[in-house]
Amino acid sequence: MAPESSRTCFSNNSGGTPKSDISYADSHQKAANAVSINPRNSTLDTRIADFIVDQPTPQHTALQLASTTKKLWNSGRELKVQFKAGTPWQQEKVKIYAPLWSEWANIKFNFESTSSLDILIDFNPALGSWSVLGTDSVYPIAHGQPSMNLGWIIDTKTEADIRQVVLHEFGHALGAVHEHTSPFANIPWNREQIYKDLGGNPNFWPRETVDKNMFQVYNALEVPSTAFDLASIMLYQYPKSWLLTGEGTPYNTQLSELDKAFMAFCYPKDEYDAAHFHTLEKISQKILEPSTESIKYFYKGFVSAPTLLHGLYWLDLEAGTDVHVRASSQDIGREYFTARIESLGGAKLKAA
Repeated sequence: MAPESSRTCFSNNSGGTPKSDISYADSHQKAANAVSINPRNSTLDTRIADFIVDQPTPQHTALQLASTTKKLWNSGRELKVQFKAGTPWQQEKVKIYAPLWSEWANIKFNFESTSSLDILIDFNPALGSWSVLGTDSVYPIAHGQPSMNLGWIIDTKTEADIRQVVLHEFGHALGAVHEHTSPFANIPWNREQIYKDLGGNPNFWPRETVDKNMFQVYNALEVPSTAFDLASIMLYQYPKSWLLTGEGTPYNTQLSELDKAFMAFCYPKDEYDAAHFHTLEKISQKILEPSTESIKYFYKGFVSAPTLLHGLYWLDLEAGTDVHVRASSQDIGREYFTARIESLGGAKLKAA
């Protein structure tokens, strides 16, 4: 039987649903829909987030908040939310805690709209808690099915428990994936113990389901991500017995500082914009050419070409080489620019 602290929402290529919505649309349709909602979803040169690898690339000991760039809503959007069921008490908890994301992300939730829904919530306790990932929510809704289930919001839970569930599942609804599926996660799982625990009551998962939900990670080409964030709301609490180090993960019930910063990046305020460029989007050879470039689009067009600030937050260099790397941009226009990362002075850069 799985320990109480090991509960987790289901995870698949569409988010955290226990039943795949692949019958509603294939990956290409989902990508096209995401781009129609937010054109910038197509501009990060990432592959469709249905391609999963067994091991993190590159190797890194990090648990991180990551958001699939193919599933982000457009910044500044008012998401229309409706309840398929639930008591007034359950619905009120959602209305209290979901908007905490809006304090950092330029996104709003409208719980009064009855048309053109973006998120449809059920409270079926038999189905646990889960959410479809980002813009994919339109598919189950179009078939009269919920895009989110909050089965763990019950009156025997503490206020902290309820806040954790709502924030976590709305994180998925905004496009964030589980921390343990981050491309830079390198978690030393005790696989046999996890197979044993999740194969018994109440999950009864076969090994392939455990593999999919626990051990598969996103490729670095698919998702931008923050630095190590053990405090992220998107990281579940896992028991000591599930890690070979004998150390479990903490029980996080509030947004971490990196959660806030990363969602502010994904959904920037109207007065500024942001873009993310990883060299692995363009090339995966061992040593990069002196310059690697990619075109990036702004969320909204500017009246005139804006002034850009640049920064580097992660470097992978060959051992013993000089740390001489520059981030810059060129061809800056009102709608897009070209991001560039250069290795200088003999620096042997693998990725940045």
